[in-house]
Amino acid sequence: MKKTFTTLLFTSALTSLLLGGVTENSDGTFIDIYSDKDSQSNIIATVSTSKGNLITKRCFSNRDSQRWCKVKYTYKELTLNGFVDEGSLNTIAQIPNKNATFEQSFGGRYDDEGNDIIVTKDGYLVVGATASFGSGQNDAYVVKVDKFGNKLYSLALGGSSEDEANAVVELKDSFVLAGSTRSFGNGVESLYMAKFSKNGNLLWQKGYYSDEDDYYKANDITKISESNLLLAGYEDHVKFFNSEVNIYLNAINDRGERNGIKRYGGNKVDKANSIITTKDGYVIAGVTKTWGHGAEDAYVVKIDKDGNRVWHNAFGFDYDEVANEIIATRDGGYILVGTTDSAIKKQQDIYVVKINANGTRAWHGHYGSREDEEGFGIVESNDGYVIAGYTNDTQSYNSDAYIMKLDKEGRFIWGKKYGLDKDDEAKSIVAVEDGYVLAGYRTSEERYSKDLYIIKVDKNGNLN
Repeated sequence: MKKTFTTLLFTSALTSLLLGGVTENSDGTFIDIYSDKDSQSNIIATVSTSKGNLITKRCFSNRDSQRWCKVKYTYKELTLNGFVDEGSLNTIAQIPNKNATFEQSFGGRYDDEGNDIIVTKDGYLVVGATASFGSGQNDAYVVKVDKFGNKLYSLALGGSSEDEANAVVELKDSFVLAGSTRSFGNGVESLYMAKFSKNGNLLWQKGYYSDEDDYYKANDITKISESNLLLAGYEDHVKFFNSEVNIYLNAINDRGERNGIKRYGGNKVDKANSIITTKDGYVIAGVTKTWGHGAEDAYVVKIDKDGNRVWHNAFGFDYDEVANEIIATRDGGYILVGTTDSAIKKQQDIYVVKINANGTRAWHGHYGSREDEEGFGIVESNDGYVIAGYTNDTQSYNSDAYIMKLDKEGRFIWGKKYGLDKDDEAKSIVAVEDGYVLAGYRTSEERYSKDLYIIKVDKNGNLN
């Protein structure tokens, strides 16, 4: 047995043997990659598991009934293919991450994904959907990790049908998520709300609706106070050969009791995707077909504390635009991120609109390549804005998770991609003191299904 290749990630000062081809020292943990599914074959390389991606493609038994896995290791421009015994991979999986930046994925045999992420005192909490765990066809998925991305607990919430979490907020003693459910409520599709304790115990879950034949979905949630919440989404009121779709707000307290409903919209389709609390009310962002310049436009509504509309505006070009998230900015205005296909019809770009305090547009722009891009989350930095989404501008034309930084005037500064060879997306982003944390999904090269994906990068978008 000989080493045929050694990467720059190899260290010659390995001091602690953990199991077979796994070793550890002050530089981190390292694993041997073999040329064949046999420990007597050549070692292609000894590589760091804290840098780059070690991807398990499939596992099987060799003729000696030993379990081996075909793997791919990638680091920057380097790609290696080989074999690792399954025991060594299990050992690696149990070693906690200690790096300030990281990529972590969680899930099972089927599709699992993250839709929203928040910062907690001891780490991060992600909510989304899972088809791998739980009691239904699809359940709301909760994953709590520490500051290094190591899992603290996970939950699958819902009933016997389809349930999904799209947003989450933290209260003093608990978390509350919002989404959609077919397990509770009217059985068609209802607003979904679940409350669970800080250590992951479900306290209650409910579905909310106004008409038993209509469709309801919550896309975001914000706090009115520590004991009252506001869910934003849409109501699809079914009519003969048509439907009436309106922005749908529900005020619900932390005991699950509904205290009020408000609807906003015109004679066409209007939906809310994002809501934030301001000093004097709330700002909602989404999409409208009732007002604006094209078939669909990004739509923003400001309401007061009683739900009365203060102002509203539609933003876009000639075709379709949508706002996926809006945040308040330090200058007293707002900024939204979403998608436009107006640059080249049927090709999507990231769409950003900077809005003044009175709802008028300060500037807007679209950003992308000759392939599709979408923006789902945005945060403000000291010198600009950082956006999370995906790009199809890859060698395989499958999507990569993507973050992009703009300056305060909307000029592009940099963009970074993350993920594997299959489809990967970032659906949400939060800013932390030393960088940014993204949540979404990564498609497994072993199972070809989605895994919930968490990425922590530094302030320049770098992983290592």
